[in-house]
Amino acid sequence: MRTRDPDWRATIEHAVYWNVRSETSLVDPDGGCILLQTTLERLAWQLLVIDGKSLSEDGFSKMQAADQLRLLLSMSSIPLEIPPRLTELQKAAKEFNWPDGPQAFVAIRNRLVHPPKTKGRQGRTWPYFEAYVLGKWYLDLVILSACKYEGLYANRTKIPRWVGEVERVPWSC
Repeated sequence: MRTRDPDWRATIEHAVYWNVRSETSLVDPDGGCILLQTTLERLAWQLLVIDGKSLSEDGFSKMQAADQLRLLLSMSSIPLEIPPRLTELQKAAKEFNWPDGPQAFVAIRNRLVHPPKTKGRQGRTWPYFEAYVLGKWYLDLVILSACKYEGLYANRTKIPRWVGEVERVPWSC
């Protein structure tokens, strides 16, 4: 059982800690994206390398972050498409030929951590908030999937959303 596994317990503690730290009341959405990617990578490591043995340590380390995230989401039956209400993120994805949500999320985070050396696109407005919402949604769903949850949840990508508005997790539809 995962709750008795010390590696799994440490991973969940890590995920909860950084999820709380990524709240926009503590950091802006751009800082939240950085923290969320770290958390998602830790979960990917645990679920793909340690638990699932789907990848070796070396194989995982050689993958790009978007591919790690894409594999984690696919394994968890989480949609890769950018949710329809994240319109600014969809526009950026179209402009930069990002094929899906994992690539868009990682590209936005990489823009923050590794800014371009050239002057092109420096004045552009980036959809940090929508990338942040996408990262939080991914984290919600990865944890629910890892716990084998099959019920209803509040989809944070539905903006606006009424209090109490819920839907089934994607893998139980």
